[in-house]
Order: sequence, then C-alpha cells, then structure tokens
Amino acid sequence: VRKEPAGEWKYEAPYAPEPYSSGKIAISLKDNKYSAVITFSGSDYKITGENLKFENDSLLFSVYLEGETVSVKMKMDDGSKMTGKAISSMGDFSLTATKLTK
Repeated sequence: VRKEPAGEWKYEAPYAPEPYSSGKIAISLKDNKYSAVITFSGSDYKITGENLKFENDSLLFSVYLEGETVSVKMKMDDGSKMTGKAISSMGDFSLTATKLTK
C-alpha cells in the first residue's frame, strides 16, 4: 500500500512551547511536488514548510520560527498516522500527526 501524505493532518507536539504544541499541517501535491502549510491551534497564523521532501515514507521539511530554522522529520506509520520530531535550538520535540478524514 502506497502511503500518501497529501491531505490535512492534526498534529500534537506536547512538549513544544505554546502556541506550537498543536495545530494542523495541510500537505498538497501539485506538479509532482509536495507543499505544506502549518497552522497553530488558536491562531490564524500560517507558516509554509520549506524544502519539503517525501521519500521512503518519510516527510522532511523545515519552518522558520522566531528567528531560527526548525527541521521537521516525520515517518508515516501507516496511511493515517505519522510520528517524528521537530529539531530546534531549544531541543527536539516529539510529534504525532493523524490524518483528518473529510
């Protein structure tokens, strides 16, 4: 079964600082290229994932937050769940994401 990251994901990073500890990641596929837009719970602020790659069931991208680049590495466990971490100067934060069904 091919794992497809495109869609809307609800994520949680319980140890990340507010407001980054939860939100949504919208991943889209256009012209064979993936893109991601991240929104944080309780905020209208949107941030775009940079340098997004999807290889071997792993999703890699970076975001620029509070003056620094944060690397995000997630592995698709199955078609509806991803686990991984965000790596920043403040440490590594565990992430889980669950695909939202329409």
